[in-house]
Amino acid sequence: MSIASTAILIAPTAGAESSFTGAAGRPFASTSVWNSAITSNPALISNSAAIVARLSIGQHVANLNEFGIPIYNASASSPVVSVRCTQAWGPCPLPTAVRLPAGALPNTGSDHALISIDWTANPPVSYDFWGAAQPSGGTISTSWGGITYDLANGSGIGPGGGTSGSATATNVSRLAGVVRMREIQAGLIPHALAIASSLACPGYFRYPASHTDGFDASANCVPEGSRVQLDPSINVGALPYGQQVIAKALQTFGAYVVDNAGASIAVVFESDPSLIGKPGQIPAAYQSAGLAWDYYDMNAIPWSRLRVLQQWDGNVDVTPPTAPAGVTAVSVAPTSVTVAWQASNDGQGSGVVGYYLWRGDPSGQYWTMVASGSSATLADRSALPGQTYLYGVRAQDGVGRLSSSSNIISVRTPVG
Repeated sequence: MSIASTAILIAPTAGAESSFTGAAGRPFASTSVWNSAITSNPALISNSAAIVARLSIGQHVANLNEFGIPIYNASASSPVVSVRCTQAWGPCPLPTAVRLPAGALPNTGSDHALISIDWTANPPVSYDFWGAAQPSGGTISTSWGGITYDLANGSGIGPGGGTSGSATATNVSRLAGVVRMREIQAGLIPHALAIASSLACPGYFRYPASHTDGFDASANCVPEGSRVQLDPSINVGALPYGQQVIAKALQTFGAYVVDNAGASIAVVFESDPSLIGKPGQIPAAYQSAGLAWDYYDMNAIPWSRLRVLQQWDGNVDVTPPTAPAGVTAVSVAPTSVTVAWQASNDGQGSGVVGYYLWRGDPSGQYWTMVASGSSATLADRSALPGQTYLYGVRAQDGVGRLSSSSNIISVRTPVG
């Protein structure tokens, strides 16, 4: 007899949860962005409907094996292996050695992800790997990775130091938001989901993200870090069991866009380590729930009824971004001036959408906007030779609020 025919679903709540262990509970503090239920009538981003219209088209898949996340529980008896990061992006954020259970392997998807939770640490931490190779000779090589601190009461995000480095594009914990096999069996996901999308924006991200790897440059891309919610007024009781569990979590806790993907929406699930390298096979817990194969298209969920929150907590974004700082001219030519600065921050708001470069006359009385864009470098290509100009920059957030001006610099273009 299948789970689908016997289980009684429990509506997710933000109530007390059992302590996080290798066999039960959820990671992070109850007040974290992952474990806080969405308030009623949350404020939505202005183009929520347009973003959702795009997200609702295409595939909405469950990553159950190849791109599922293998999660290993390391104990005092687990072998200690050396760690080597292969990308030259700076100091490797992982320790030089970690506990990793014997036989641990990364998934076979292109991310080659792997998580090892070290339960000997107090509080426990997870070591998150991206681009990992099969351990060999007491060493595991990985493109990059990170540490998620304090799985018992931490935040699971980069801002504030909940993570160091990352195995996700957004610098949030790789463990955060993963749908566990035990949650599907129980019929209850007590946290927000982690999703990836092919429609992620390339130059615009939002709290709790601190980076993006998106490449969809259309006006209605979805910023990484966005929290999306399924309309809670919808009765999802008639959905197939597995999709019903996902839908209820989407209504109560929503989902955060944490990565780029090949589908409009890809929901991140825990994989079964024993099935790594066995394409076409999925954990029995998922199969019994009606999620019948890897990349299962969850087309019974009414994806067109999603909505995109203005801020993660459902509040209205009333704070403008910080002013760009450290403005400097990095290139000066007779007819162009390139200016760079330190990126602005929008705190927990709707994110920094872009910047405006303004050019003033030497008196500072007359200003013209000469360039705009999402990167922290812009060029004035309408300058004239032998002229003195003032330059300043302002940032804009996702709801249209402008920062105060940056520091003002004076630049003189060469004659020729």
